[in-house]
Amino acid sequence: MRKLIILGISIAALAIPATALATVAVDASGNGFVGKGDVQTALGYKTDAPFQAANPASATFTINGDRTEFSVDVVCQKADGTSRVLTVQKGYLGLNEVVIKSEPKMSNGKVTGYNLKGSVTEYADHINTVNPTLACGADETWAGYADTTPNGKWRWTPVQGTGVLQVTLGGKTAALPNTPVPAPVV
Repeated sequence: MRKLIILGISIAALAIPATALATVAVDASGNGFVGKGDVQTALGYKTDAPFQAANPASATFTINGDRTEFSVDVVCQKADGTSRVLTVQKGYLGLNEVVIKSEPKMSNGKVTGYNLKGSVTEYADHINTVNPTLACGADETWAGYADTTPNGKWRWTPVQGTGVLQVTLGGKTAALPNTPVPAPVV
């Protein structure tokens, strides 16, 4: 009987998907732990080498709040005279972004996870420094703003925050679960 119980537990353990082993446990105050594997998977790094090469110690954790995104329309023209209007994202103004203080957990010179140490609500401005006049493709030239006003037509779009824990590393941002994913009932 004991062998059957052990066999049953072993089979059940094999049936648990990898997401059930998530190591994200963060409380409402922004304290907790995020495992390296969750960050690596969320950001699309297939193996450890490219993840470690991206300087994972510099990862930042936030919970995005309400914000206003802004962009400008420009005209790009090809040599044959055809043109298109391109919307250039210039960034956003965050009204109540929550920044989570974090410290990478290290082992043998590699990041193995992140200790999260509380949150700070702040006003944040994330400005894209790309010059709109340089946004056109390689076979196009900038032909001006898509509006007759001197600085073009700007769009200000309010966006409601998701309240989801997210990680940013190397220009990539991805959502993380803020609690461990429960194992399915077998």
